[in-house]
Amino acid sequence: MSGLTLTKDVLTDFGYNIRSEVIELANQSIGDIAIDAFEEYEQVTKINLSGNQLELVPLGAFAQNAKLTDLSLANNKLRSFSAEVLHGAVGVENLDLSGNPLESFDVSLTEKLCLQSLNLDNTGVASRVQLKRVGRCLHATWV
Repeated sequence: MSGLTLTKDVLTDFGYNIRSEVIELANQSIGDIAIDAFEEYEQVTKINLSGNQLELVPLGAFAQNAKLTDLSLANNKLRSFSAEVLHGAVGVENLDLSGNPLESFDVSLTEKLCLQSLNLDNTGVASRVQLKRVGRCLHATWV
């Protein structure tokens, strides 16, 4: 990993506190996320980590963020994305993974969450994942 490791202390240094609802950390050279970085941020509804150097996101990194609705991990270096990354973040509706060199994507994520938007543009899996709206939720399958 290269770049800054995102921890609770780093979030505080950026001016965020546990009552923050929006965390904007785009283009901050973040290369790693501590598993407990967001655990005290129960009010957060939007996290933008786009344009960083993330190669992986710890499983359960957003486990305490049940109010999280929007998550952008666009334009990082993610090669895979597991549904377990969002375990506990049951309110996520908009997920942006575009611009990552994804080689694998856990389509079961769309069975666990009611996504309104899933952006896989310019990823290694974009042409192999089919999105279909069922009711108000998106469902993904491999093609």
